[in-house]
Amino acid sequence: KVLYLALEDTEFRLSDRLKKQTLGPDGRCTLDVVRYGDADFHTEWSPFNEQGLSDLRNAFDKGYKLVIVDTLSRAAGRLDQMDPVEMTRLLAVLQRMAVDHKAALLLVDHHRKSARFALDTDPIDDILGSTAKGGVVDCALGLYRRHNEDEATLKLVGPDFSDRELALQWDAAHFRWQAKPEAGGRQGPAGRPEASGRQGAAAHVTLREQEAVDAVAALGCASLGELTVRLGLNKSNLYHRLQNLCGRGALQCGQGPHGFVYSLPNGAQEQAVAKVAAVATVATVVNAAEMAAKTTTTTGGQAEAVQPGKRKRRGGRSAGGGGGRSCGKIRAKRKKR
Repeated sequence: KVLYLALEDTEFRLSDRLKKQTLGPDGRCTLDVVRYGDADFHTEWSPFNEQGLSDLRNAFDKGYKLVIVDTLSRAAGRLDQMDPVEMTRLLAVLQRMAVDHKAALLLVDHHRKSARFALDTDPIDDILGSTAKGGVVDCALGLYRRHNEDEATLKLVGPDFSDRELALQWDAAHFRWQAKPEAGGRQGPAGRPEASGRQGAAAHVTLREQEAVDAVAALGCASLGELTVRLGLNKSNLYHRLQNLCGRGALQCGQGPHGFVYSLPNGAQEQAVAKVAAVATVATVVNAAEMAAKTTTTTGGQAEAVQPGKRKRRGGRSAGGGGGRSCGKIRAKRKKR
């Protein structure tokens, strides 16, 4: 049996969402409970600082093996979420309640707004309010998604397993997140797809994003300040653009001697160096050809200048016998006089 406390949803939204997820048309709706099979959905619940903890204990006594509280901030009521003492006390009570009933308790909460653009995201540190919320949990999962994007990353951290990252794709038809197939079935040490699996996402970049990638390729590795000066862009806008490129695998960010620096992925960096070397070789060949053409043109002009019977006039044009005929006419006129 599953108990879901959907405290930020209405009955209509909850029912519509369940229909989109194709859970079946046999659900019945009451005043504040939507029931599908062995799962009960409540849109109202007493706050934990009032009667909510006692009601939750009674729910566990009814045999629920999975209880989902969505969200913890709404269920906490008037408790101070920034107070680590209050949050530790609340989470300890909830954990003991789940352990005593041999059940699982899943607490859903919001991230801080800054977590969307953070360089190093962490499912525990990014929880809204005091980090004491994550100090008692056995496992923490963080869903990270850029604004208006259909791709997300699910991060998992816990003491009983190694940290992992799962790539997700939004399935609009069934209104749910789906795990993306791994490219080549291989993953990195932390569950990250290897660079080859990100080439498809990295290939779709806008013109301005490509300018940022080209600037990083030209500099090898560069800080945000260096790229801001080189591209002449707003620092905040460029930061968000670089973070977007890092999330899609087109760039990578790491700790440098004086802060974070951006660089191309290993394979892309080698290709960029080879491309620059090839362009330099072509430029050398073109310059050599231009020098040879200029030398040929100069030599031809000198040979033309030493031809007998011709002399160079101002403006670069040659004067020949025409000049002699003019002088002959002048001499004839003088003789007549």
